[in-house]
Amino acid sequence: MDNLESFFPVLNELSRKSGAIVRRYFGQPLEVEMKSDDTPVTKADREVEEFLRVSLEKLYPGFSIYGEEYGETDKASSHRWIIDPIDGTKSFVLKTPLFGTMIALSVMDCRCSDRSIFRFRIFI
Repeated sequence: MDNLESFFPVLNELSRKSGAIVRRYFGQPLEVEMKSDDTPVTKADREVEEFLRVSLEKLYPGFSIYGEEYGETDKASSHRWIIDPIDGTKSFVLKTPLFGTMIALSVMDCRCSDRSIFRFRIFI
C-alpha cells in the first residue's frame, strides 16, 4: 500500500486552492439549480470539482476519480479519488459557514484511507 503521508502536501495545497475558489463565491448571490436527487448545486460546486479533477488527473493519471457533480471517470484503478466539492451546499447557499470541500482516497475498494481537511475560517 502507498505511504499515505506522501499525499498530504499535495492534498493540503489542493485544499487551499479549492478554498480560494469557494471564498470567491461565499456570501455572493448565487444561482442554484436542483439536481435529480433534489439537492442543490451551484457554479462554485462545479468549479471546485473541475479544478480538483484536472489537478488530480495531472498529478495521478492512473487513479480514477468519483465526484459528486460529474460522477466517475471511466478508468479501472485500484486507487480512486472521491470528491465532494462543497459538502453542505445548502449551508453555503444560505451564507452559513457550515460546509467544506472533501477529498478522499479509496485504495483497492477499502474504506477511505485518509483525507485532507482545510477549514476556511471566518472572522467576524
